[in-house]
Amino acid sequence: MVTHLTPIKSKSQYDAYINRLDDLMELESLSKDQETQLEHLSILIDVYEQENHSVDLSSLTPIDIKNLEWINYI
Repeated sequence: MVTHLTPIKSKSQYDAYINRLDDLMELESLSKDQETQLEHLSILIDVYEQENHSVDLSSLTPIDIKNLEWINYI
C-alpha cells in the first residue's frame, strides 16, 4: 500500500501508484483521506506520464490529426 506520496521517480514507483489508484477506484465509497489520495495519485501519475510517455504530435498534419480522431472514435 502507498502511504507517503512523492513525485514519481521510477517505473516501479509508477506501477505501485497505478495499482493503488486502481484499488481506490474499485471501492464503492471513499473516505475523505482516500478521496484526497486518489486526487494526488491522479496528479502525480499524470505528471509522470506527460514527462515520460508523451507523444510528439508536432509533425502531424491536420489530416493526420483528423484521422487519429476518427480512429479513437471507432
